[in-house]
Amino acid sequence: MADFDPGALRSVVEHVFMPPNLPQASPGELAEQNMNVALCRLLIEAAQTFLQNLPSSQRPAWMHMIKMMELARRAAEVPLEEADIQRSLSNMVLGDVFAMHIRAQNAALIVRRPAITGFVQFEIFEVSPLTTAVMSSKGKLLCSYPGPAIQLSEDTFTDECFLQELASFLVKMDVDILDSASTSSKAGSIVHEVRESAHPRYISELLVGILRGFGKPAVVDRITKRIGDEVLWNDAYKPWRRSPL
Repeated sequence: MADFDPGALRSVVEHVFMPPNLPQASPGELAEQNMNVALCRLLIEAAQTFLQNLPSSQRPAWMHMIKMMELARRAAEVPLEEADIQRSLSNMVLGDVFAMHIRAQNAALIVRRPAITGFVQFEIFEVSPLTTAVMSSKGKLLCSYPGPAIQLSEDTFTDECFLQELASFLVKMDVDILDSASTSSKAGSIVHEVRESAHPRYISELLVGILRGFGKPAVVDRITKRIGDEVLWNDAYKPWRRSPL
């Protein structure tokens, strides 16, 4: 196993297994980033070990998965730039999966290039439930994945202009705090409510609407999961929330 910072490793345990004694405040952006990087590294290491014990016929799927997680690790370390996204999308081969956490919009985008079809599939979903939904729930939340899904022809997807505009849009949405973020009034001023998750509508509605103009709704197999999350704070500026990764 690679060397890991003890604090980051402890945070991974808290976010994955959610033991009873959880932190009562957000650890801060740097600690959250270190935890996300450690989580990605652990997943990649486990997948690589598992891959070595598989028969050759089952290895390609896991190789695609490891490639996807490597990109997620890079994005957790340093936000992806437009050229990185465009290159990653244009270099997708049959069977590849591209995954991006669009942080400022509380959304995730998954792009699949199935091996036996002539289209590319876009899937979108919310990554962190709204704080109000978590706090009002008596147990775990029932969430369906993915949300909206659109499929495009390979000719459309491989068009350089299309990929350039898509990459530019995703880079901006990853960092821009728009009116999808909750606000509150304090001392006569409107401020962003840091304790509430952003609504993912600029991805789940705007981006989906744009993609719908180029393609059509995709038929996908959806799953429903019982999601455990907490909103914990005790005399803290920001609450502890489970990592969206």
